[in-house]
Amino acid sequence: MARNFLRAMQVGDRCIFYHSNAKPSGAAGICVVAKAHYPDHTAWDPSSPYHDPKDGPEVQRWSMVDMRYERTFSHFLPLDELRGIPELSGMMLFSHGRLSVQPVADEHFALIERLGG
Repeated sequence: MARNFLRAMQVGDRCIFYHSNAKPSGAAGICVVAKAHYPDHTAWDPSSPYHDPKDGPEVQRWSMVDMRYERTFSHFLPLDELRGIPELSGMMLFSHGRLSVQPVADEHFALIERLGG
């Protein structure tokens, strides 16, 4: 699912930079897609921690996008704080929390951006 969402990203799409492997997890800022998806060559490299022997130039199971930093929020938004905002209750973040790439509705994006300052 995350791979399909990542492959749907287009140059210029604004994204929320989310720290998922932090304590606490949360929204930290905004970035922009600078280059649309292309094969993740690290999956082909046996010395890489991301190596996948089932992936290669012919198969291309894994993709990546290039991002451009836009800005850091002045107020970090921890997951628990986001979860407590009723207007965000429909976000995929709360039902598919371990999904590393997911769409965010325009109204949710605008609210998170405003709350982040």
